Amino acid sequence: MADPLADQREAWSETFATRPDFLGPKASEPGRAAAKRFSTARVVDILELGPGQGRDTLLFAGEGFQVIALDYAEAGLVQISAKAEAGGG
Repeated sequence: MADPLADQREAWSETFATRPDFLGPKASEPGRAAAKRFSTARVVDILELGPGQGRDTLLFAGEGFQVIALDYAEAGLVQISAKAEAGGG
């Protein structure tokens, strides 16, 4: 029997490995809007679920939020860490 979660993990891991920044390097419009609302509400900590390759994660971190990003596709988390270390957030 197929494991849907394992299938999704594999599919996203392959996507992240073969298509860097496949959604683009810039933060999404919803991410930018969320950052504004979080700032207005004086949010400090953000838990981001399914951050992909980190375009919004890096925005949040760059705006001074403390971000914890969780994803079942580890390849995306590795990319986020590398971008952050390289000064991307």
